[in-house]
Amino acid sequence: MAGELQALQAFYSSPMVAGRFTGDFSERLDNGALVIDSGVEAQRRMFCFVSANLYSADNEAPLQSVQRRLIVDPSMKSIPLTFFGKIFRDYGEQGAFRLQDLKAQCENLHYPPEWFMDSQAHQPQLESFQKNHKAPLEPQRIYFEYSTHSYVTRRYANTEFSDAEWQSADKTGKLEALRKLASELNDPALEARKQPQ
Repeated sequence: MAGELQALQAFYSSPMVAGRFTGDFSERLDNGALVIDSGVEAQRRMFCFVSANLYSADNEAPLQSVQRRLIVDPSMKSIPLTFFGKIFRDYGEQGAFRLQDLKAQCENLHYPPEWFMDSQAHQPQLESFQKNHKAPLEPQRIYFEYSTHSYVTRRYANTEFSDAEWQSADKTGKLEALRKLASELNDPALEARKQPQ
């Protein structure tokens, strides 16, 4: 009908639980970034996407969101969630901060989670596994228990955070790969090969 909106929501059922957030938290500054360690209990070793949001505890304004891709296992006691200092500095944020909306979605794999995390490096193993194993009748994804846990940090002055750009080995590696690709694309020998003979 005219003027009516319809919203669709994907439904999933997860009769299995991948783990849970315990409600134990600790915080620290690491190279000018705020790191909040969130306590976890994982049921088994698996690949997960973990996310959370950070708000100002003073005015409820949303500040940052974090997403992690990692392998969790039962030996883990916590997952570090990093909120970058430059964002606090650039927006003049200071005071106490509240972590909330903790979520973890895990792949229900029947092969090592490293294969999923780096499927290009493990392509032969994945292809062999898929040829020789029937897909199980289980949910493809399983989740951590729903969590209402939240955590409020101590108060921070804006100057306690770093104003340096984010750096990591992963970022450096990706930038190097892109530079190498760009130089290969600008190689005169490549242009000569493109010309008709």
